[in-house]
Amino acid sequence: MGIKGRIRILGTPAEEGGGGKAVLIRAGAFEPRDDVAAAIMAHPLPKHMTGSFSGLAAADLIATNMFRVEFRGRSAHAGGEPWSGTNALDAAVSAYNSISMLRQQIHPDERLHGIIESGGTVPNVIPDYTRMNWFARTPTTEQGNKLLARVHACIDAAATATGCSVNYIPSETYKHIIGNRTLCETYVEDMASFGDNIAIKSNQPFTVSTDMGNVSHEVPSFHGGYKRVA
Repeated sequence: MGIKGRIRILGTPAEEGGGGKAVLIRAGAFEPRDDVAAAIMAHPLPKHMTGSFSGLAAADLIATNMFRVEFRGRSAHAGGEPWSGTNALDAAVSAYNSISMLRQQIHPDERLHGIIESGGTVPNVIPDYTRMNWFARTPTTEQGNKLLARVHACIDAAATATGCSVNYIPSETYKHIIGNRTLCETYVEDMASFGDNIAIKSNQPFTVSTDMGNVSHEVPSFHGGYKRVA
């Protein structure tokens, strides 16, 4: 067709844990921005996500804030001298319970889920160290920042109540996807010429995330999906 340009295929590891594309952004993989016409990603989808269509141009994926949190206290013999200990497991349990109660007061399209990764060693020693792993999912990155502040308040309160110190270990924030409308419409038209019936976007957001969202905040993008054939 005589259109000048360049197509680059980027391998982006650690999509679901590590934020490989966010690392690539910081490393300059999408520079200079003015020279990038489009960034496109596609993913197989189960049939119930595409309905009667053979695929989606813009999968509407949400934001996720991910972090670990450490509580540090002081060990002591749980039977002989418990008053000398500062129980880091109590801090983790208190934080978990507070966040569980917070779930009653969040929006229906928000998600909070976490686990205790390290909770102590043996029952007769008061744990001086615990570690939790948390995900906070929201439709937009800005909404996620507000929810994250409420989650941190629960965690900080648990540390204060138990006398433990607290340390946050943040991971890459996965921003929500911005599907460029013009790119999506062009993709739908082009795929129709191959006989594929593609929806421009999903009817409702999928409660999953990808670091492609970070790319979509930097350059025109969309995250497409195609029906997986069993």
